[in-house]
Amino acid sequence: MINLKSIIDKKVMGAKYHEWGMLLSTTKLMMYGHYCLFPNRAKRAGVYDIFSSMPRTIRVHLISHWVLVIVFSCMLFGGGAIDYCLNSK
Repeated sequence: MINLKSIIDKKVMGAKYHEWGMLLSTTKLMMYGHYCLFPNRAKRAGVYDIFSSMPRTIRVHLISHWVLVIVFSCMLFGGGAIDYCLNSK
């Protein structure tokens, strides 16, 4: 997936391609999953052709990454909020 991500990055970002670490890479993967889920958003960003021409397995992988990050973030912050509410006196 790392090599594929850099290929997608170069197609989407063009000459402005930069690799600045894990946090930015995760954010870009989230955005690519978002573009696969919401084609109207990809059209507004001008990247619809790139994401619509991708093989289905790659789009499913990007969407599953997007969903899993959202679910785990909700579990992390939701669990922290519940713990805080139950243990505060």
